[in-house]
Amino acid sequence: MPGWCATVGLLFEEAHMAAAGHEMLLKRLCEVLIVQLLRHALQHQLISSTALPGASDPALGKAMQAMRTHPGGKWSVAELAALCGMSRSRFARQFHAVVGCPPAQYLNSLRIARAGELLRQGKLVQDIALEVGYSNQPAFTRALRAATQLSPRDWLARNGSGLPG
Repeated sequence: MPGWCATVGLLFEEAHMAAAGHEMLLKRLCEVLIVQLLRHALQHQLISSTALPGASDPALGKAMQAMRTHPGGKWSVAELAALCGMSRSRFARQFHAVVGCPPAQYLNSLRIARAGELLRQGKLVQDIALEVGYSNQPAFTRALRAATQLSPRDWLARNGSGLPG
């Protein structure tokens, strides 16, 4: 938090000045403050790390928003690339460079995160599987086990309440 105080202080000082470079410095200080807030939120697990990768790249924004909004969608690289107005190869290359993983891996992490929320809410595993984009319960269970080394029941035992009967 001490870093926030200094940044906010500089921000207010600069807001009341009309010196050369004033607007540019205000923008940069706002960016610094945003990074500090995001770091704090990540460190205290107030937000999921999957919410942030690529947020600074407007070219990928539509695809990332579509996947975050509808993680259960049957997204292909071609569809995601079209949302961004890019070729498949350029989209895949740029996505990996900015986000740090291929689109399918990012989508899978979103699906697993959403499945965790639904498990905690007590939804049936078979319903969760379909909602988050898997064709059936065994496919979802395999994906969850690959991502977490846990079955849905074991995941819940560690992370939430019991499964519905």
